[in-house]
Amino acid sequence: MQPLFTRSSRVLAVVAALGLVACSTEVPTAPPAARVSDQPSLSMAAPQPSVAKYEVYYMELTIDHHLAGIVVAELCVERAIHSELRTLCEQSIASQQQQIEQLRSWLLEWYGIDYTGEITQSAQQDIRRLAQLSGAAFEDEFLTDFSKHHLRIIKESEKAVRTVYHEELRQLAANIITAQSQQIVTMQTWDCQWYGDCRQGLINQVADA
Repeated sequence: MQPLFTRSSRVLAVVAALGLVACSTEVPTAPPAARVSDQPSLSMAAPQPSVAKYEVYYMELTIDHHLAGIVVAELCVERAIHSELRTLCEQSIASQQQQIEQLRSWLLEWYGIDYTGEITQSAQQDIRRLAQLSGAAFEDEFLTDFSKHHLRIIKESEKAVRTVYHEELRQLAANIITAQSQQIVTMQTWDCQWYGDCRQGLINQVADA
């Protein structure tokens, strides 16, 4: 299987697509992927249509979230000053790539949906802003933005753990909660140590999630 992304090519392609890098060659874009239908196939899914529909929603949402997270994390690998932050970003890329592939497989197997994912307009704006920064300014902004990005999927994953039908999807959601909560605490600790930004709000939100 070919890797989902290569680091430099993915960052450059997305940044170029967002109008951040002048490039003499046009970056090809994939056709828009179909979103969840109103009535997903239930042949191998939950007995309740509302639960099946939520599963599809959650899997597509997580794919989109992870696609944006990978691009931002790749910017981190290229621009971060601290080696420990680069390592965290590399680990985040690897885990999110694996989860995207797993979610795509389940969508196809359980619901007959071949979903490639998309980066939302809001995430594109965040990428544009971060791509204009470098050095300490990039790190300081990244540590807050990536923590907020994690928190959004943590909150949805909390709902997924309570709602989904497939046990393997419930376990994936629980893994997201654990891993990304730990990363938020780590990143906010670094932000306090490195840049004196010692607000505990994001850590407290993880504790309350």
